[in-house]
Amino acid sequence: MLFHEIYGRYYQVLERVLREACRRPLDRETLLRLIRQGSFGDSLLELPGLLQESRLLNGEGKTPLASVPQRPLTLLERRWLAAIWQDPRVQLFDPPRPDFALDEPLFPADFFVVYDRYGDGDPFTEPVYRTHFRQLLQALRENRSLRVRYRGRKGLQELVVHPDGLEYSGLDDKFRFLAHSRRGTPYTLRVSSLVEVELEAPGTGVLERPPRWKERAVLELVDERKALERALLHFSDLEKETVQLDETHYQLILHYYKQDETELLIRILAFGPFLKVKEPAGLVKQLRERVLKQKSCER
Repeated sequence: MLFHEIYGRYYQVLERVLREACRRPLDRETLLRLIRQGSFGDSLLELPGLLQESRLLNGEGKTPLASVPQRPLTLLERRWLAAIWQDPRVQLFDPPRPDFALDEPLFPADFFVVYDRYGDGDPFTEPVYRTHFRQLLQALRENRSLRVRYRGRKGLQELVVHPDGLEYSGLDDKFRFLAHSRRGTPYTLRVSSLVEVELEAPGTGVLERPPRWKERAVLELVDERKALERALLHFSDLEKETVQLDETHYQLILHYYKQDETELLIRILAFGPFLKVKEPAGLVKQLRERVLKQKSCER
């Protein structure tokens, strides 16, 4: 069975109590407060007695446990992790093979079908792509500059850059490498466009990275059909601010890079009439043009 009693509320309360008792003796007021916060009212009568009967907590609020107990993974957790392990993007980070990878996955790799995604995503399983990706990770971790050759609009090009980060686009299903030149010019390169990556000596990167200015989009959301919950999840990868205007209306301020504007427009359109763009004027104009084009296709 996938269900395990360790997910139950009483187990979680006992775990919290024992963790706190390992740090310091618990007085009765603290013990009752911990029980009251995470369980039902009748637990105040049952749990203190059960703790003493099991000798996990004595009358002075002390526990014989020498350290904070570590809970093992349940079957459900192991199978969920085994399913996540199937994702080829996880393997890009070259993690050590865990023992749960041998468990039966909770769902197969093709269980979810994504409709709003382009079909020409990055070749995550190709050896050359993986090698380049791990070189970029190494450069970021060790603060090392890189010499990269990549396929650009003008053919093969070469740059010496300092790494800033890696970003993943869910719509494109691609990783992008953020970097800047010695003069501070920002670059955004698709990892799949890299032909050759050569790492410079350790410590050659620049710790003070130039700021990448972000655009600001102000949206108004109507919280119907769980639109707020869906929007917070949908835009979870973006820096944002959320303000409640009244019982059903919210203001969302999203911060995004200019090169991601087309992707952002498509994501906003997915919410239909429940999400309205207020600012900036350029984004409003582009959104209106897209809606008019879609309307003309219906005729």
